[in-house]
Amino acid sequence: MKFKIIVGSLIALAVLIGLGAIVGAILLAVDSDGSIVLLVYSCLFMLGAALVLFVARPSMLRAAVIQAGAPVVALVSLALL
Repeated sequence: MKFKIIVGSLIALAVLIGLGAIVGAILLAVDSDGSIVLLVYSCLFMLGAALVLFVARPSMLRAAVIQAGAPVVALVSLALL
């Protein structure tokens, strides 16, 4: 039972971080204040999660690289703006 609660909480956290990135991208498109901060924060949080995944289980390198792919592309794109 305790394991299901932890996994459910982690999934909810991942969904909220993903929504933050989506909202940040939408706000960036409409030129809203704070959009870049929200987008960068969400992407860095996702990169941190990928790093934790790799450190906790080095055998999950492929999953960590896949998880870090989209945030890296978004951050590089923002840096080029």
